[in-house]
Amino acid sequence: MAARITAEAAGGQILVSDVVRQQAEPEGKWRFVDSGLFWLKGFDERWRLFEVSPGQAAPVQRPSIVAPRLTPLIGRDSEQADLRRAVDEALAGHGGLAVVAGEAGVGKSRLVAEIGGEAEARGMRVLTGNCVEMDSVPPYLPYVEMIEQVISSPRSPLALREALGDVAPEIARIAPALRRLFPDIPEPLELPPELARRYLWNSFGEFVARGAQTQPLLLVLEDLHWADDYTLLLTEYLAPLLPEMPVRIIGTYRDDEIDISHPLSHVISQLSRRRLINRISLSRLSFGDVRAMVEALVGQPPPEELVRVIDSETEGNPFFVEELYLHLAESGVLSDGRGRMRPNLKVDEASVPESIRLVVGERLSRLSRYTREALVAAAVSGRVFAPDFVGEVAGVDTDTLIDAFEEAEQARLIAPVKGDGYLVFSHELIRQTLLAEVSTLKRERLHLQAANAIERRYADDLEEHAADLTHHLSRAGQSADRPRLVRFLTMAGERAAEAAAFDDAVAHFDQALSLVEPGNKDTRAELLERLAMALRSVGRWDDALRTMNEALDLYQGLGRTDAIGRLSSAMVSQLTWTARLREAVQAAQRALAALGDIASADRARLLSAMGWAVTMGDDYATAKGMFDQARALADQVGNERALADVLHMQTIHHFEYAQFLDGVSAGLRAAAVFEREGALWDLCSVHAFVIYQDGALGSREQAIRLADKTMAIAARLGHLGATFMLLLYRAREAVTLADLELLETFGPKMADICERGSLPWLYVGHLCLGLAAHWRGDAKRADVELRRAVELEPAGAHSGSSTSILVRHLAHVGHAEEVLAIYQSSRPTLPSLDKVNSHGAWSRLFGLVEGLYLCGFRDDAAALSPLVEMALEQGPDWISFDGRLVRTRAGMAAAAGGRWEAAERHFVIAEQHARSMHDRLEENDLRRLHARMLLDRDSTGDRARAAELLKEALTSYSRFGMPSYAAETERMLREAQD
Repeated sequence: MAARITAEAAGGQILVSDVVRQQAEPEGKWRFVDSGLFWLKGFDERWRLFEVSPGQAAPVQRPSIVAPRLTPLIGRDSEQADLRRAVDEALAGHGGLAVVAGEAGVGKSRLVAEIGGEAEARGMRVLTGNCVEMDSVPPYLPYVEMIEQVISSPRSPLALREALGDVAPEIARIAPALRRLFPDIPEPLELPPELARRYLWNSFGEFVARGAQTQPLLLVLEDLHWADDYTLLLTEYLAPLLPEMPVRIIGTYRDDEIDISHPLSHVISQLSRRRLINRISLSRLSFGDVRAMVEALVGQPPPEELVRVIDSETEGNPFFVEELYLHLAESGVLSDGRGRMRPNLKVDEASVPESIRLVVGERLSRLSRYTREALVAAAVSGRVFAPDFVGEVAGVDTDTLIDAFEEAEQARLIAPVKGDGYLVFSHELIRQTLLAEVSTLKRERLHLQAANAIERRYADDLEEHAADLTHHLSRAGQSADRPRLVRFLTMAGERAAEAAAFDDAVAHFDQALSLVEPGNKDTRAELLERLAMALRSVGRWDDALRTMNEALDLYQGLGRTDAIGRLSSAMVSQLTWTARLREAVQAAQRALAALGDIASADRARLLSAMGWAVTMGDDYATAKGMFDQARALADQVGNERALADVLHMQTIHHFEYAQFLDGVSAGLRAAAVFEREGALWDLCSVHAFVIYQDGALGSREQAIRLADKTMAIAARLGHLGATFMLLLYRAREAVTLADLELLETFGPKMADICERGSLPWLYVGHLCLGLAAHWRGDAKRADVELRRAVELEPAGAHSGSSTSILVRHLAHVGHAEEVLAIYQSSRPTLPSLDKVNSHGAWSRLFGLVEGLYLCGFRDDAAALSPLVEMALEQGPDWISFDGRLVRTRAGMAAAAGGRWEAAERHFVIAEQHARSMHDRLEENDLRRLHARMLLDRDSTGDRARAAELLKEALTSYSRFGMPSYAAETERMLREAQD
């Protein structure tokens, strides 16, 4: 019921009493209804209906019974309660992700806006980002919009800079506007494309977490059914982090526009299984809710006939309810000549259009011509638009534009966006209706004018707006010239790649290539190279390599040696990581031939990359020659970074041949250069190999110190290769500590990394699980896992580790004949006294020595003793992946040949090494193995000494949870005591 107040009319304004003025905005915003009623908007953004005292003049205003504000939120009590609880939890520090689903117009955005207002009143900062139905949409668009909202109205620039912290360069990748506010932001890290995305996500998570420490956040993602893949992936990445932050993300989407194959369906399904998402579905309003909504629109109890017709025609869709009511009100069906509701209302069927689009269309047709044209230009720009930009596109003057938007706002077709000067269509269906009623030629002309306006406005920063330019030019038809579109497609692709949105980059570069004339070889070659890098980054290896070859053909024909060296190095590296060694060598040879004999940093890098591939193929002499030549070239050209790159590859080379001291030395030299230059990617990689080799030598303090630091950087970078090597190091540490539970956790982690990165080391995950099962006494599972490891282990310098561990297991469970068969078939692959042998060959040898010794094939084991002794002579004692020391195997080989003094000396020294290296499992195994040697020798006092050693070993095996080893030790103890 309207409140009665005293008011006066003066100069076309309504002057109200002080009591009312305290509730009103400074300008006293009002909307006139009829000669006795008006609406007044208060500070709380609510409009209230007031009645003017009789006898007073009213300002001149077109009569209307249309309420100027949204109706109250009706029929959503339970949904509001759910979201309020979610806000409560976020304010308490435990955020999460929720999505609100429903058809178009059902009130998703309205519900979230209502909750957002409440959250803001309770101290949260509310930021909204919109997904749009547009080709060439910039990656992460809604999150970028949120960042730009913070930039446009920073409550504290210092707080924003603190929230950005050291991840500012990565956030500026997707939101370049940050650099205008903070010019001190350094350039982002140069990372391999395939891992830049993960680093960006990690950085964004840190940014959000720090920002929420200052003020809890509510992040709203509108229209997720139109979200680009990268927005969905980032949201999926953030979801498990939110429960530890005061951050709530709420998304809206149309569930009738996505099916099971839609990327959003996949994300929701994945997060639902992990219980990381709350899904709220909005249904249409009941008849009672429709009545309440119409009453709010009318401002008084409505006629039942009106409610019946509106409910029947709209089926309870809130947007349709409001649009149909407004249509009927504007068409004069509901009111008499003075603007009052007709007392005996009858709604003719002809008064109601057949569809909601016709309803919206008829409402739009009542607007002035200038207003319709301005709105069409705005619709081409997007749902949210800048008024002055639309004026430039439409070609209308400021006064006309102001009048047009005022008319549209009064008709509730558009509304201001709070605080940033933009306008927004009240609903996407309004924008779509505008575009549907415009001819194709006119739409194309407006898109071209929009592109022209963007290019004029942002001439100094076109890269940031390349995606928008591409969108408009792609829709400008024949009006857009090809070279211009190619230019902006290339910019958009580069921007997408910088933001780690590689699928988008592929699409942009592919489209650009389709527009380039075949004779334009320079442009084609450069686009092919960009496309190849993007294809590699999305895991399309074969397509990437084919495209690289096509680009190299063009570069070679053009004599572009700089490009040949750059692209070929990337190609060789990729092929080597995925164990395609023959192709890697061929690619390197082709590139080196094209480069000629001129000394250059590129030639040094290519030689070392080829040396790495040759190393992996187990050709030490050839690889060493390549590394020597590469180092000489790097020294000759005086390029310190090129020398570091060569040393990086050489570190891996030394690792593959168990030259751990040399590997650590070369790696630390390279790391010093990478650290000075901030080359974190390469620093992580070389440190990972240094850590594993240093740990193999027992240098635990340095290895642990470097490992903690490197693992943190590798996780942030998403460096899968370095992460794998660090897990390999930690798995071996778990072995030495006899922590079987920890060892079992590394198997799935390693398998996941290999599958995600297409790395050829999946077998190591099976080794972890097989070793753990072996020590737990689960012989069946150990057999399955270790045989699978042997099957998956690729050929090359490292091949042999799986066979070594399988043989050790087979010997322990008494499969002597199979051990002998493996030995006989493996003899050609064992180390040789006259060459440098690979890590895999040494591992195979050591496992066979132990297997033959334990199975009683003493002569065969003893025959291998010279090779084991040679391994000790070539360098310090080292720990293999299964925790064994080289000297332990030397002791077994000596014992097998009855060389008791040598065997005892080896066992004693090995036990000292194991103790100093904190290798608890090996220290305990040495007690058992030493006791075995004493029992075999059986000299005076040997049985008593053996019994003491076995008692200590038995206690430890029981504590470690190794029942089969404990049982074997008990058997040996009985033998010693007999």
